[in-house]
Amino acid sequence: MPDALPVPDDLIALQCVLDAARAELDVYVSETEAARRLEYPDPEQIVERQTWPAEISERHLALRAAAAAAATAVRQHPTMQQALAEGCHPVTEQALKDAARAVDA
Repeated sequence: MPDALPVPDDLIALQCVLDAARAELDVYVSETEAARRLEYPDPEQIVERQTWPAEISERHLALRAAAAAAATAVRQHPTMQQALAEGCHPVTEQALKDAARAVDA
């Protein structure tokens, strides 16, 4: 497999935004599910527990849209497009994720 392409700082920044957006979405979903389990604890209340009110659903959709937009920005970056064309996308993507983790550490 070809080597990873060099990962520029602007792409690392985009990956950090994506990671943060995904983390925020994950936390929101976990917290919402936990709150709904407390509010509707009985097994027969599954429908109520899984049916989120409009304000919760709207926030969830907004967080999902933010994560999707961030993922699109990473995918459309010229370096990632070049990696796809050159057949080194997997190793470049891993190098990108490693670099973003190093920034967050």
